Amino acid sequence: MALVSSQIDVFLDYFTGTTPTAPTTLYIDLLDATKTSILTTIAGSANRQTLTLGAAATDGIDRWKANTTEIVFTASASGPATYQYISVYDAITGGNKLTEESFAPTAIVSTQKVAISIGDYKLKFNLPI
Repeated sequence: MALVSSQIDVFLDYFTGTTPTAPTTLYIDLLDATKTSILTTIAGSANRQTLTLGAAATDGIDRWKANTTEIVFTASASGPATYQYISVYDAITGGNKLTEESFAPTAIVSTQKVAISIGDYKLKFNLPI
């Protein structure tokens, strides 16, 4: 998972005395190879799904917060699509992209829903050595 530039700036501002404003709700989106949302194609709506995260956890190498509810993008409304990125935003539409994570391209057929099971999405950072 990578932070986008604006979020790296938030960390830098925090460490130099500027208090950032945290988003009230996080939303998750599926993006194609050009980093364009595929939600209208697969779900018939541009609305992102809510991302609810649990308490911080660690395995001694990384720290993360995992999703505490299943995230479901409904079955395709208008056609197939392929996603290659999952991004987190601070708004249901529009807003600011906070993170971006790439994956191997995953094809979705016309009647297929996409579901991320509880605990399968992790907002993760590597611990410094």
